[in-house]
Amino acid sequence: MSHMVETMAYAGEVPWHGLGTKVANDLTPRQMMEKAGCDWEVKKVPTYAGEEMIPTGASALVRSSDNKVLAPMVGDNWEPVQNVEAFDFFT
Repeated sequence: MSHMVETMAYAGEVPWHGLGTKVANDLTPRQMMEKAGCDWEVKKVPTYAGEEMIPTGASALVRSSDNKVLAPMVGDNWEPVQNVEAFDFFT
């Protein structure tokens, strides 16, 4: 599963897969997010079908830093949790 890791950071011992950026263990959640390469937002964008660009009524989730599609289809009432919200759990 380590082949699915795009970016990460760690404190302490090197993870078994050897991936990531080594950091001090006293970083704030925001600093860790930046060092881990997770300082981007999830954008929900509408999806369309066909050459006529007919709205599908669904959305795709894309990464703000590079517009990579993270989830090709979610319902319009679904709201993503932003990385900053997840990292704020640690404060």
